[in-house]
Amino acid sequence: MDDPDSTVGVRVAAAIPLLQAALEHAVTAAGLHLVPRGQASPATLRTPDQPATGAPFDISVDVEHITIAITELPSPDLWSATLNLLRQLLDGAEQRTSS
Repeated sequence: MDDPDSTVGVRVAAAIPLLQAALEHAVTAAGLHLVPRGQASPATLRTPDQPATGAPFDISVDVEHITIAITELPSPDLWSATLNLLRQLLDGAEQRTSS
């Protein structure tokens, strides 16, 4: 696994508090840091019921899909951080379906 990069910040947005906590856990488990609501971040991890924030990397997740919208060429650090985050999300989904 790549080294986590705690300098890459991710803003998390979900309407349901438990889902918000699960997404925040995925971010921290990937070695990234959480950006408080209202602050700019290079990436947003959100549920489809939450609006996009205009972050260069916008990741929308639901039970069946992960959608990534990229509006700027990401740095190598952001690519690596995103891969770590996707691993966390997909590993969690795999564990839920195999139970």
